[in-house]
Amino acid sequence: MNNIFSKSILRVITASLFLIVLFGLLSGFERLDHSNADDTASQTEVIPEASLNETVSETISESSAEPETDETISENSVSDPFAHYADFKVRGVYISGYMAGSSKMDQVIENIDNSVINTVVIDVKNDDGELVWKAQSKMVLETGCGTNIVSDMPALIDKLHEHGIYVIARCVTFRDPYLPEHHPEWMLHNPDGSVFFDKDKMSWIDPTNRDAWNYIAEIGQDCKEAGFDEIQFDYVRYSTGANETITGLDKQGKIDAVKSFAAYIYEAMHEIELPVSFDVFGTIINSDVDAGIVGQDYYSLSLSADAISPMIYPSHYSNGAFGFDSPDLYPYETIKGAMEDSKKILGTDSSANNIPSGNVVVRPWLQGFTATWLKDHKDYSAEELKQQIRAVYDSGHDQWIVWNPSGKYPWEAFAETEEGNTQAQTFTKLGEGVYFCDYQGDYMLDEYLKANIKTTEEFDEWMTNNLTNGVPTEMGAVKPACSCFFATGADGEHLLGRNYDKYQTDAMILRTTPSDGYASIGIVDLALLNLCLEGCSYTMDDAEALDLIRATPYAIADGINDQGLGAALLVIDKKHEVADTQKDDLLIYMSMRAVLDKCANVEEAVSFLENYDMYSPSSRNSYHIFLTDKGGNATVIEWVDGETYRVDSDAVANTVLSKDVKYPDNLGARYGRLRTALDEGSVNSKQDAMELLKFVSQPGKTDWSAVYDLDNFSVNVCFAENYEKSYTFPE
Repeated sequence: MNNIFSKSILRVITASLFLIVLFGLLSGFERLDHSNADDTASQTEVIPEASLNETVSETISESSAEPETDETISENSVSDPFAHYADFKVRGVYISGYMAGSSKMDQVIENIDNSVINTVVIDVKNDDGELVWKAQSKMVLETGCGTNIVSDMPALIDKLHEHGIYVIARCVTFRDPYLPEHHPEWMLHNPDGSVFFDKDKMSWIDPTNRDAWNYIAEIGQDCKEAGFDEIQFDYVRYSTGANETITGLDKQGKIDAVKSFAAYIYEAMHEIELPVSFDVFGTIINSDVDAGIVGQDYYSLSLSADAISPMIYPSHYSNGAFGFDSPDLYPYETIKGAMEDSKKILGTDSSANNIPSGNVVVRPWLQGFTATWLKDHKDYSAEELKQQIRAVYDSGHDQWIVWNPSGKYPWEAFAETEEGNTQAQTFTKLGEGVYFCDYQGDYMLDEYLKANIKTTEEFDEWMTNNLTNGVPTEMGAVKPACSCFFATGADGEHLLGRNYDKYQTDAMILRTTPSDGYASIGIVDLALLNLCLEGCSYTMDDAEALDLIRATPYAIADGINDQGLGAALLVIDKKHEVADTQKDDLLIYMSMRAVLDKCANVEEAVSFLENYDMYSPSSRNSYHIFLTDKGGNATVIEWVDGETYRVDSDAVANTVLSKDVKYPDNLGARYGRLRTALDEGSVNSKQDAMELLKFVSQPGKTDWSAVYDLDNFSVNVCFAENYEKSYTFPE
């Protein structure tokens, strides 16, 4: 199944993706009915409940499907199926068993092949309590719940895997209208001993019944044998109509019962190497009342899950939620608010590293339908899907699944560009004007270098056509008045210090891991990409930001790679003249990307730069590049008077080093201070390096001060002259 992982990395999501429909009304949610999602011509429509405006605390309708999606990389060829679970970024859609078993599935696969979708969630135990294929486990055969809805499930999964599609099994767990005739003793009962039915005439398994637990576990075993990559448990809860007289449990008792089942099924599935996820109501995230009604405690369930999928459809929130009279009209804000609530409970990241509850991945269900039953609603088209997806990314998460019970999706919203690079880039806001992006996908460096781009107009045209989905970068000339130095610490560590002095622009720490080059960490001036500053067209809150940050690899001002090469770009207060030697053409600014991807040390970088005629993005200024490596080398390459010069130096500012040029004190002073400090041996640690950067900073102009450790591939950076707060990457 290696092709699944490959597709997940190459595939890319545009900011327009679609979202899932589920039917469960919670305390903040407004709820709609869900009948089995049979994609036939006579398919049942989704109908709103009669008591649509009731909150969970009052009533939660039982007839809505709660789709859940689990994220994992379970490669059959890998001994540990969970080793890369959080690395695989699920972007999926729900497909009913009926559609999966029909000829329409061929079209679904074709659509996926031409989209950024890499995952399908397929019914296994459906809303009628039936298995959609003839599984052969003992208890399944005994109940007779198997059907021929999908005639050959293993063959279908094999076909999906051939197309690089990750396959999740959706198991409707405790709501089950099929079992009362076969195992009434497993069900919830009324005080008179009769089987309990909710107001939608649905019966429910008693979540404390251990025989039923074994039955669900056998279905999981069937899923594993059929070839599913993971299993997603839906309706892992009590009926909202099952009060204490029905269950014999108070609210905490319900939570404990569901938690016990979750722990059992998690262990049982992990024994057969099948990852587990749970679907949960969105409002349980921050409502103890709702959690007690259905027995779903968000934090507790996360302890027994590889992924957890809150259903956070804007249409399902009550008026007033997140401060909006009609949340359905605010898809971005509603999803963002819900995901931020999730972070308050589980942690700051979507994938494992900083979550106090464990290694759970948070992967929400999003709204892929129009809530026509609401008086105040809007049509959910591609734009609304983009907004919801962007909200997921903006909240620091990077996975999602779209629910529509019919399985009918606007596939054009998922279309790949002609060049094949539609990977949406997620970013995290670290502080005011400071962001982080772990870049995913191909930024087409080799193709860029072959384009012989030598003007900012050509750069913008290439980016618009190849990376940014038509959003213009409008790159202008940048004139950073900066300072850099190289020093060796007392413990032998090789350090690159850099001040980027401009006008306190917004910045992004960027990590890249190209498949055919060296990994790197660098810092981007976002104004170069038409973002954030006054005069720029967009802010990071605009949907276009997700497109523009595709170009961030080409806008780094300084950085290091995992081979120990460091590089920084600085302006020279001298007009740039080009010596056209018939070599390939390259904008000086873009050479930063190339040397970090392709060169392991200073000498390789110098040799690479010699192959190009260098052009400046400014008609009035030239540039030089400061190159350092963990071998202890430091040199400056500068372009002056139509010539290329190399000057070995451990310090550089904005003055020409290759010629004896007189400069005003404000230009020469910073270089002089650096020179004096280095000659006196004042830099013996990273802390000393940051102190020197602070010493030569320019009040009101220093955007960031960065100390790169060339030996350990890390950076410590302070922004906007706030030397009391620093960021370290990797953390």
